[in-house]
Amino acid sequence: MSQHPEAVLPKTAAKRGAQRHVRIGVATLLAALCARVALAQSPESDDVADAPPVPEPEHGYLFPDARTDWLAMLNLDRDRFSMQLGAIAICDYTWFDQDEASIAQVGVQQDTGEVRELRFTARGDLRPIRSWRYHVTAQYNGFDREPTDDGWTLNDASLTRDFAFGTLAFGKLKQTFVYEMVSSAPNLPQTERLLTPFFKSRDIGAELSGTFHDRRASWAVGVYDEDGPQATARFTVLPIWVDAGRSYLHLALALRYNSSDDGELRFSGRPESNVTDLYVDTGELSAEHAWHTGLEALWARGHYSLLAEYVQARVAAPASGDPTFSGWYVTGSWTVTRGGPRPYDRSVAYARRMPAPKPIGEVELVARVGHVDLDDALVSGGTLDEWYLGANWWATKRWKMSVGYGNADLERFGLDGTTKMLLFRMQWIH
Repeated sequence: MSQHPEAVLPKTAAKRGAQRHVRIGVATLLAALCARVALAQSPESDDVADAPPVPEPEHGYLFPDARTDWLAMLNLDRDRFSMQLGAIAICDYTWFDQDEASIAQVGVQQDTGEVRELRFTARGDLRPIRSWRYHVTAQYNGFDREPTDDGWTLNDASLTRDFAFGTLAFGKLKQTFVYEMVSSAPNLPQTERLLTPFFKSRDIGAELSGTFHDRRASWAVGVYDEDGPQATARFTVLPIWVDAGRSYLHLALALRYNSSDDGELRFSGRPESNVTDLYVDTGELSAEHAWHTGLEALWARGHYSLLAEYVQARVAAPASGDPTFSGWYVTGSWTVTRGGPRPYDRSVAYARRMPAPKPIGEVELVARVGHVDLDDALVSGGTLDEWYLGANWWATKRWKMSVGYGNADLERFGLDGTTKMLLFRMQWIH
């Protein structure tokens, strides 16, 4: 069983052939199409629950975008139900430069574009059945699949209701483990998640969550059983909360128990770009279960912020010597246009996207260093060290363009290989 299904299937050279070089153009067109068809907000684009919405510039943005009030007119609000429709389009292009050792380790990584994500969301209230909320997300991943594969997947399909003791949700849900996953890719300062070997993005199960101490602390627990029994728990606290969130410090402890219904576990991941092959990979391990521990810290003050995580996985795999794997990263952010910080939402215990109240939007410089170690005991899954420098232009509340340079040093198969990457991303979300 894999920890991160999206990171498991190798990407063959045939699938990354010449036809994929035109996909960046297709991606741009799809992003523009999404901007016209989305009717309301997707959850990732929500304003902070306990703060007033960030106003758009009176005379609009310099970068063209759809107006919020125009889109809001198409929301549905009936006696029996409400509905909001949303869309996300994320398009990437990556250029690579590898040394000989890197090519020997992972093969030639082709310069290529990818529609990283194309997602459509429907959510709202079901009022006749005691105010339950529904959330359904369909995602198209067919741009990087074989022609015979069905590219549509059901990412989310859940029902949620608030009770006196907390909020109950069940269905297909995000697991409550690792900040990079609990948050969402469109909201993060970094381009890609690094700790993919240690989480599963979605699973079928049930979750219970809540906040206390004036929303300065939160808890969430979940149980899942799509690919074997799994359980998660996440506890957060805000020891610093100043000036309505102008300055804050988020700390969290998270736990995960991961078992399998076939007696196998797999840990694997990629560096900064999603279009690469797997760089670190344990392969299928004969294992009983794994215990994961995660630590989170997010500090923000004015236009500066630091985000750090550490994850450790202790695997009960006697045939492989009961290995322990780990990973960490530190991301720093500076908003050059003096905006920020990224607003923290106390109802869900993570930071939302960067607000863009100015006509020019906001420009954010980002730096990250990280490390993933899947070498221990009798397992040689590789050790990856990575650093990244980039810039995000939050052109509007919905558009973001990113460019960055990444360096990945991989120790595997007795070789030390280096891959350099130049990444470009265009993102639209509403």
